Amino acid sequence: MRTLVETHALVGERGAYSLAKELSTVQVPATVQAILAARIDRLPPEGKTLLQTAAVIGKDVPYPLLRGSAKPGDEELRRGLAQLQAGEFLYEASLFPDLEYTFKHALTHEVAYGSLLQDRRRALHGRIVEVLERLYPDRLTEQIERLAHHARHAEAWERAVRYARQAGQKATMRFAHREAAVWRELALGALGHLPDSRENRVEGIDLRFELRAALLALAETSRIPAIVEEAERLAVSIGDQRRLGLALAHLGSHRYETAQDEPAIEYGERAMAIARDLGDPGLEAFTTFLLGQCHGGRGSFGRAIELLGRNVAALETFRPAEDSFLPQPLAVSSRCFLARALAEVGEFGQAAVRAEEAIAASEASDHALGLVNGLLALGATHVRQGDFPRAVSALERGVAIARTRAVVFLVPAVAALLGLGLAQSGRVQEGIALLEEAGRDARAGGRPAMVLGAQQILADVHTLNGRLEEAAALAADALDTTRRIGRRGVEAWVLRGLGDISAAGPAPDLGEAARRYREALDLARQLSMRPLAAHCHRGLGRIDRVAGREEQARENLGTATTMYREMDMRFYLEQAQLDIRRSA
Repeated sequence: MRTLVETHALVGERGAYSLAKELSTVQVPATVQAILAARIDRLPPEGKTLLQTAAVIGKDVPYPLLRGSAKPGDEELRRGLAQLQAGEFLYEASLFPDLEYTFKHALTHEVAYGSLLQDRRRALHGRIVEVLERLYPDRLTEQIERLAHHARHAEAWERAVRYARQAGQKATMRFAHREAAVWRELALGALGHLPDSRENRVEGIDLRFELRAALLALAETSRIPAIVEEAERLAVSIGDQRRLGLALAHLGSHRYETAQDEPAIEYGERAMAIARDLGDPGLEAFTTFLLGQCHGGRGSFGRAIELLGRNVAALETFRPAEDSFLPQPLAVSSRCFLARALAEVGEFGQAAVRAEEAIAASEASDHALGLVNGLLALGATHVRQGDFPRAVSALERGVAIARTRAVVFLVPAVAALLGLGLAQSGRVQEGIALLEEAGRDARAGGRPAMVLGAQQILADVHTLNGRLEEAAALAADALDTTRRIGRRGVEAWVLRGLGDISAAGPAPDLGEAARRYREALDLARQLSMRPLAAHCHRGLGRIDRVAGREEQARENLGTATTMYREMDMRFYLEQAQLDIRRSA
């Protein structure tokens, strides 16, 4: 309708138009885009230029920015804006804190922007960058996304790199990891237009480290090796040993995340050698954390506790620059993994203290990933101790934060432990559903250790619920996986689970159960896993009781009771004491 009025095919007032031309002579463009383009072309030259300038600024057009970017004076600019409003191209979107216009339709913005020749468009983007820098000299952070966008389209590559990288850092502070990844990739793209130099190679290395952190938070791990290997190549090419050490540590971290502990340790040892040669405490702290993670994953809990405890003490006095390349501070990460290692050896009081320190630090800085990891560590500690109400409380909070604060990749790990806590609290079906979901999510995210953890726990829950065939199938598969990837701590728990399965049901296989319990006990002793050793003694004592071996039953159940009491595992202590009364 508006096009017919503007071409004088219709005359009169709205609601009472009449045809002023023969219908056969009226030409109507074939598409909406063509209609809009024709309407824009019919604007007076100054009106068309003003609309195009607004389109380059964006869908939303702050008046101060338009005034600085357009040529007319204030009075002429306001008349032009009034015409564009009358033509329903723009409308006032807000008056406070600054007057701002917006395009009435996104398609109008798109067509107006597309009507500009490339050179003219590029020049306008460049002018807008200059205006933003002039208008907000002390508040550039507030405009950083606009600056990055316009600098890129102006092909002002140095500014584009600088502003896009800063936009990525700003997004990271908001835990907007998807935005952070996009800005860092834009910065890398802009960097490719600049001359090859040592300075630009350093910038490229650091940008890749920052991109890696965003991708890790998004659980998009498949791209990480290629990105970090390029950073490694660049570091070698300029002889930058510190950044080479960081690249090796990042590659080791990726191997750990994909359950390749031996290669991860090799990368970590190479990075550690560089850190010590350089006398670089930040790189050494990062590498110490990596090695602590790896040794904990392999079940070498004593070594993990030594390394991570050393890191916690060292990081009391400084925060390393390497934190800027990591999804969460090293001081928080070290406490979380230290807590989990301490829980495996039965040091529950110390474990809870370290987990609560990580939670408090993350709450103080509003760091979602650190908070979820802290709650995961605290929940794992309570699960191992048998304090299921407190475990459920921590883990339910952890799942809720992970799902709402862009920490989705940790949901399977937290949900798996929560599933066990719920099942032990009498909410069996709810726990099973959560465990099955955790397994599916972990597979989709390509995280084999999380898949294994969910599988092992689900087997235990099925055993508690009498679904022994399903439990046996899951446990057998989990055992194969643990032995293939070398996660000996999980292997010990799976062996104990196989013992529980064989000892359960209407026709228990007591010989097979005893064999599995002893295998688990031997491994638990090697790895100093005292809570698991106590469970194995209890399992052996119950078998001895059924088999009529009263003396052995009293000995094993007595050992379990003593160990449970020493570790303050009250839930399991009560169960073991009940077993003793039954055998009396």
